[in-house]
Order: sequence, then structure tokens, then C-alpha cells
Amino acid sequence: MTCAFQGRKWVRAMGCKTGVIIVQLKSDLCAASGDGFSSGIDIDICFGNNGLPLIPARRLKGCLREGATLLYPDGGNERDGRIDHLFGVAGGSEGGSLHIGDATIRELGGKPVEQRLGPDGRVGADTLRRLVGERAQTSMNDDGTAKKNSLRFVRIVHRTDPWAADGRQSLTFVADVSFDAKDRTLLADACKATRNIGLMRNRGFGAVRMELGLARAQGKRKAANAARLPRGTKRFSYRVRLDTPLMLPQRKGSEGLEYVPGTSVLGFFAGRMRGSKLFDELFLQGKVRFSALHPVGADNKRCTPAPTFVGRVKGGKHDGKYLLLGDVEKSADKAALKPLRGGFVDSNLHPVDMRTEIVYHHSRQGEGTLYTQHCLSAGQELAGVVESDDPKLLAALAAELSQADQDGGIRFGRSKTAQYSRCSLVSGPERDRASQVQAVRRGERLAYRCDSNVLIMGQNGSYSTDFSELVRNLRLALGKMADVLPDAGELVLGSSIEGVAVGGYNAKWNQKKPWVRMIAAGSAIVFTAQRDCASLPALVRIGQRQAEGLGRMLLDRLSAHDGFITAAGASAPGSVPQQADDLREKARMFTVAYARRHRERFGVSEGLLNPAFVGRLMRMAQESKSRVEFDGRLASIKSDSRRQRAMELLGITCRKSLDVPSTVEWTLEQECIVLFLVLGKYFAKQAATKQALEVR
Repeated sequence: MTCAFQGRKWVRAMGCKTGVIIVQLKSDLCAASGDGFSSGIDIDICFGNNGLPLIPARRLKGCLREGATLLYPDGGNERDGRIDHLFGVAGGSEGGSLHIGDATIRELGGKPVEQRLGPDGRVGADTLRRLVGERAQTSMNDDGTAKKNSLRFVRIVHRTDPWAADGRQSLTFVADVSFDAKDRTLLADACKATRNIGLMRNRGFGAVRMELGLARAQGKRKAANAARLPRGTKRFSYRVRLDTPLMLPQRKGSEGLEYVPGTSVLGFFAGRMRGSKLFDELFLQGKVRFSALHPVGADNKRCTPAPTFVGRVKGGKHDGKYLLLGDVEKSADKAALKPLRGGFVDSNLHPVDMRTEIVYHHSRQGEGTLYTQHCLSAGQELAGVVESDDPKLLAALAAELSQADQDGGIRFGRSKTAQYSRCSLVSGPERDRASQVQAVRRGERLAYRCDSNVLIMGQNGSYSTDFSELVRNLRLALGKMADVLPDAGELVLGSSIEGVAVGGYNAKWNQKKPWVRMIAAGSAIVFTAQRDCASLPALVRIGQRQAEGLGRMLLDRLSAHDGFITAAGASAPGSVPQQADDLREKARMFTVAYARRHRERFGVSEGLLNPAFVGRLMRMAQESKSRVEFDGRLASIKSDSRRQRAMELLGITCRKSLDVPSTVEWTLEQECIVLFLVLGKYFAKQAATKQALEVR
């Protein structure tokens, strides 16, 4: 958005809802970033993606509110309540009418700033040196002498435009704004009352002249796609690009989420459609389900949370490769295998990293504090899906999404009115053409993995994170096709779940949501198909709060990834005889069933087979070259009680239990022992967690 000129003066805004704030420097300015640069600059300034200085939007908004409060300290007689209406109220359910962007340099020497940028879209070093400089400062003692070790260097922006013809023209920053037309006069007055911005404003820096200006009419922004969906559409997808950084705080202090949760998506649509006749059906009756917005991978598809059955090889010649946990439990070069923790993967199960940045802010409440926030960097794309069995409701949401894009009003997360959260449509809303069912064959290795957190109710009436409850709910959702899953004791290694505590804040209620334990996204049920099925659901929804995007489980064909996910020492797909594969699978199934029958023997209360000791037994098995060597290692355990317990449990072999030929190799038996201990370690940790919750 550019601004209209009359000579060298900006045209004032008269009754418009959009405009610009013009900031002319009357002295050098330091809009501090809270960080330094190398060893030469102690306090640096804020820069944009093009390398030019800028004034952050939150600083501008804070200074403008100070100016308005200075003019009308009690809210203002005839302007009673207008300050809060314009700027919002801290902790309120709704923001103010003012939306403001960063103040950036739009022109230098009367020419668009783009002409000063290089081929990479960034300013060169020579240009930057003409715009910024350094100032030294030091603290003083009472006697007028400088304090020791107090010398500091501060980066500043020069007050004049170095390319101006007369060499005296002030450097000008411009910020885009939108506001309620009724607040125009108040905003204009606040601009005039704001005389200083930035660091050291009481020591001669940051003197400015601000004015509300009128933006040149640009017309409505063209929507990415038409809002009209094909008749009967029950599912549409869309993609957004982050025009500004996105701040989505989570439980841990300043850390932020790397996706937009379904609750935020639902809140965005609900805020836009407040007062609609369809509001109850859309947001209160659970007829519409909003998925979370996940990153878009290099394959141009929506990413999914990293599954628990994928691990990364650490060490050895295969360092950095990824494999399916359970394919090979032991690498030939004894490299460690580390499961993925958090993050996202693309459709090929390749990890995807989101670009994040740390931003500094200064709170002026009380004594004032400097704090940091993590946020997603601008320029990245996120994708989501909206579903409903009522095409009418989806059509209304699609139309509202397109309208919001035209209005520049697609916003998520914190600080929606200044500096953060603005998004624009890249594609959609359009009918999602992803297959809803898949044909699978008997013996194929599959997985149902959680695309979102899952909140399920246990049979005792409380929320549960137990693996058996997840399996039970999945069976209920599959209905007649539940027989594709094996018996509970025959699920393949790689099935695992993780728990997560989820809370939140309801801005409308102005109070926190209760914390609840959920099954974390990425948890998975890995299994072997027990029969052919022509239409196994590719997406299954289970549990509570599905309208907020919870309870989504996606079908994944693990066999489709065998071509690139290999482990050290593993045979290539198809090189092992079918008979050997059947024997191996039979051994695995027996081992899982055996472990489940003896799960009560693992636990901290026993003091014998706790997680640490189970890990020790796993190392014994992995390092043994034969059954004889492994039995010898067990016999060397000093504690009589632990040695007896370990030998009772591990005395079983696949040869004795499965009645297979004596020619079976130690590697298969070793694999079963390691599998048994992995499950035992999981059971021990599960027992410890349960015990801790009971104590609370």
C-alpha cells in the first residue's frame, strides 16, 4: 500500500478506514531489537527482511496509546471509551479497531526503495552505511567522571535522507493502518501527540513528527480462488502464507507452537461470523470440524506430526539415515537409534524444519521488563482442512474465508492488531480431493497414526492415555472393518504412544481452560493387515472435541517407505524368502503376546525390573553373539533376586515357544528378546506414570 502526495506533503485521511501513519525523524533514532551485533555493537536496531531499518508495530501502537492517554487521561469526556475501542483492553476478549503494521522506509531520495536493493532483494552494505551509524555512551559517577567498564556502543538510524537533493530532508517511515472510521479523529490526535519513539528518547534520540495519512486506493485484493464450492462438497482444503511472523504461545514460557491448532482456526471463523444465522450450527453443535494448520513440505503437501515409529540412526556409517522402528532393532555397526521427538514429516516421512525467530519486547507496566517470544518466521506456508456433512455450512465458511483474505483479515495467534499474525490465501478454499479410503492386502504392514492430539474417555469415565484405550476406540470407529486389526496382543513393534498435557485460554470467557491429559500427535498403532480390504478408511476420527481438530488418525502404508528407509545390516526389500518372513512375523506376534501377559512383572514397585535394569538387559542381548553367551551374561548378574527374575522371563526362546526347527538362527531369537524388553521397558514407564498420578 502506497501513499498519495500533494507536492511533498501527505494527503490527510478524511473518513477512511484504511490509511498510513507517516513518521518523520527529527533526530537520530534507535528502535532497539534487544540484541547486539558481534563484539562491536552492544545495542542493535530492528531490521526488516530487506535489510533496511524499521520501527516495530507494537512500539508504534504503544507510543500512540501513550499519546492518546496524554490528551485524554480519563478516557476523554466526549471521547469516553474511544481509547479502549481504538487500542483494545489488555486481557479483553476482543482487540481494538486499530490494526497497524511495521513502519518501514518506502522511499529514498524521492524514488521507491526497491531501486536501492540488490538482486537478492536486500540492501547493500554501502547503502546501509549511509542510513545507520554508531553512538558511544557511558555512565557517569557523581563527581562527573566516567564509570569503569560502562562504555557501550549503540546503533542508530540517521535523521536525514542521504539521497535527498538538499541533504536536509527527514528520513520517513510509513506504517499501514486500518481502523474504525469513528476513531479517525482520535487516531489523528494521537499521532500529533506522539513526539518521541525508541531508546534514549529522553536524551535527545527518537524525536519524531507523526501524521495520519491517506493511502492511495488499491482496490480489493483478488482472492486466491473463487469462494464457490462444487455442489455437495463436504471437505475443503486451503493454504495460507505468513505475511508477518506468527506467535502461538504454549505452556513452556516463551516457546511457541510450530502450527496453528484447530481451536485457533475455529476461533478465527467464529470471530468473523459472529451474529450469523448459522452461528449455532457452525460452532456450537459440532457439525463442522476444523483441522490444525500444518506446514507445507517440499512435496507441496500438508505435513503431519512426526510419527513415533520413525527413528534416526546416530553414529556409524549410516549416521543420519531414518528407518522404521521394529524393522531392525540392532544395527550391524552398533549405531544408536533415536526416535523422532516432535516436529513434522512430509508424505515421505522426511523431517521438515520450520523457520523460527526470537523477538524482544519491552513491557512498560510497573518497572518494565524485557522479555522474549518465539514465533514462526514470515514467508512460510501452512495448510488445513475443514469438514462437515452439511455442504451448506462448508459453503458459508468458504465464502467467509475468501472475504477475509480480500479484507486482509486472516489472522491467528497473539498480537493480531500489531506486528504479527497476518496471513494471506495461497490456494483454496477448494474441494479436497485426497482419497478417503485405501485398498489394503492381507499381510501388509500399516499404521494408524495421530494427526492431532487425541482426547479419549476411558471405560471408567475419566480421560485416558492408555494404549489399550486408543486401540479400543479405533476398533469402535472402524466398525465392521475392525477385523483388519490383529488381536490386542499381536500388534507389531513400533506401536507406541506419548502423553501430553493440554490447556488453553478462552478469550470469550476470559478464563483458562482446564488442563487435560491427551495422547500426543504422532502416536501410532502399527499392525499387519489380517485380511484384504477394499475400502479401509484413510482418515478416522475418535474421541472428544473433534470440532477443534482433535482425534484425527491417518492410515499410513509402511511398505511404501521400504525403498528409502533402510537400516545398517538390513536386507533389501524382497530379498528374504517368504518362509523366513512368516517365521519372523510369527515370532514377533508371540513375543508381543507373551510380554502383555507378563506386563505386571515390570514396574518400579518391584524394584527388580525397573526401566534402568531393563535397559541393561537390552544391552546384554544386543552385544551377545550367541544364546550361550547371553545366558552367561544373565548368570553374571550379582543380585540373586534380579538374576532369578531375569532368567525366569528371558529363559523363553522362540525355538521352544514356537516349536520351530532347531536350525533357527540366534539373530531371530535375539530379535524377540530385544522386542520383549522394549515392551517391558514401556510397561515399566507406564506403571511409574500411573503410580505418580495416583499419588497426586
